[in-house]
Amino acid sequence: MPAPAPASPPAPQVRRNAAIARQFLDDADREFDAGDLLQASEKLWGATSHALKALCRQRGWPHAKYAHRRDAARRLSELQDDPAIFANFKIAQSCHANFYNDWMYAEDVDTSRAYIRELVGKILQLTATEPEPPAAAANDRCPGMVT
Repeated sequence: MPAPAPASPPAPQVRRNAAIARQFLDDADREFDAGDLLQASEKLWGATSHALKALCRQRGWPHAKYAHRRDAARRLSELQDDPAIFANFKIAQSCHANFYNDWMYAEDVDTSRAYIRELVGKILQLTATEPEPPAAAANDRCPGMVT
């Protein structure tokens, strides 16, 4: 049996989304340390969203809408048999809601940082190490996705 093909380098937009995700994680730490919980929360959400966009682009999954990225997180959680992926995505959703509603305490945002850092790390690792999908898979839809 032939060895699997090595992963090709990520496309420029995949690399860009991954870089933005890493930058937003750093920005979230800086905002948290400065006491700006709203901006820290939104940067955590942004890191999650951009990491998912990188993965979706790499795999040929839809990603333009929020629902696409939510469905991608659920799908990835199932494919990896890792419930923490979707659970941590929901924590990122809470951070996004916090930006608008200002209901999280500093301890909540601080705890969320660790979970979201873990999530983004997993997603970016998969983006960097898995080969591009076959052409036929490029049009796959996320389960339950409404178009």
